[in-house]
Amino acid sequence: MNSVNLTGRIGKEPEMHTFENGEKQASFSLAVDNGYFSKEKGEWIDRTTWVNIVKKGETKLQKGDLIEVSGKLNVRNYENKDGQKVYITEVVAFSTGLLNRKTTEHNAFTFESEQQ
Repeated sequence: MNSVNLTGRIGKEPEMHTFENGEKQASFSLAVDNGYFSKEKGEWIDRTTWVNIVKKGETKLQKGDLIEVSGKLNVRNYENKDGQKVYITEVVAFSTGLLNRKTTEHNAFTFESEQQ
């Protein structure tokens, strides 16, 4: 099964693309924290992974938003102007959810879903 679930922050404003058939697509990068505690060093090691996300339709998401993404992993390739094959790995989103911190003492999250 090809299934991906990620939570992270949008790294830059989503780019909107409109195709000849009128279909719209948003693409953006997502910063996913892969940090861990090193017992050897006795400290938190910060490691951030950047993931490319592709989503059908328009989006209200913005740079810096904390979101949850569900989708599938996709690998595609093309030949660049130098004749070299370039591979791109991305997540094709089925749904995205905006996670907002409430200003309550419980630090709860709200979830707004944008599904395909």
